[in-house]
Amino acid sequence: MREEMPDVKARITLTGRDFVCSGYRPAHRIGDYLTTGVQEYRNGETLKRGEMAEGVIYFLSPEYYPHSLKCGMKIYFQEGARITGYVEILEIYNEILRA
Repeated sequence: MREEMPDVKARITLTGRDFVCSGYRPAHRIGDYLTTGVQEYRNGETLKRGEMAEGVIYFLSPEYYPHSLKCGMKIYFQEGARITGYVEILEIYNEILRA
């Protein structure tokens, strides 16, 4: 785990890849903004297609999309144009993101 505080705690579901490892960095669609987020999973180091895991996400440049997240909100993540999964926001640690 990283030393800095993550931005959110989330329930992460993988749908469009066979598996990913903790540290996966897809683009996350937050409103009209697409931003990279580093996902770290609590249930181990990998997440397989169709699985759901609790984890944390560290977003890149949250100051560009302030006040955009709410608990319970669902956001999609992707590689290029291909959706590879979605997250449900459980807790928001970075106050700049809280709607």
